[in-house]
Amino acid sequence: MEKLFITILSLLLISSSGKADTIFLKNGRKIEAERVWKEDNQIKCDVYGAIVGYPKENVDRIELSETNWHNNDFKFDIWTFGMSVEKVIEVAERNDVPLEKPGVFSGNKHFRRSVKKFAKTATKFRYRDCLLGKRATIYLSFTPTSKKLFAISIRWLGLTGVKKSDFKNEIESVIIKKYGKQKKKEKEIFYDTICWLTEDKNEISVKIGNASIQLNYIEKTIEKMGQKEMKDIQERKKKNYRMKDGDKF
Repeated sequence: MEKLFITILSLLLISSSGKADTIFLKNGRKIEAERVWKEDNQIKCDVYGAIVGYPKENVDRIELSETNWHNNDFKFDIWTFGMSVEKVIEVAERNDVPLEKPGVFSGNKHFRRSVKKFAKTATKFRYRDCLLGKRATIYLSFTPTSKKLFAISIRWLGLTGVKKSDFKNEIESVIIKKYGKQKKKEKEIFYDTICWLTEDKNEISVKIGNASIQLNYIEKTIEKMGQKEMKDIQERKKKNYRMKDGDKF
């Protein structure tokens, strides 16, 4: 009886036109709800006032609606992962962030409405700010089709004595305070890398070079969605090439 009740609710929600959070199960089912949250080893959702739970291992991914993006705890500054390009531009305008498309250098110190023309095509934006007392460039990366924010990269360049500096230690201590002890350290030829994993398996990493530091935030679920979108785009291109040029050989 309980299973039938959940199924009926799920079907009603799928046909609903209202904005909702969405749970994608590994068996292919899709459940839309007023809100979705994680509790112990379950993914729970509110469907017309009834609380329904699913084991975490049965859930493929969760997509938050545009109205619920602000409830996501994984964020940097005013940016929350899962925000659309349009929402990011709206927040940038409200907070006077000098957002620009990489490759279009403007030197702006304030928001310019001209950036809105890139909302449908761009998958990356940047701006400059002073963080922890030093100038940095912040990059915001979006999935290719759904245009959801999945990665943020903060880059400090032109530093000296980085690997033994107090500045490096200060960045580490800020991350440790919020996310706990780092999970792994790696040494490469040009960089040392320190990584953290959140409870939801999202990733924070610090890449330390001789004269630079790069701090990366990656929302793994949305990154995976973006990888699938890119694969679909490449497959469509291949199909078009074959249809166009197949008879030439």
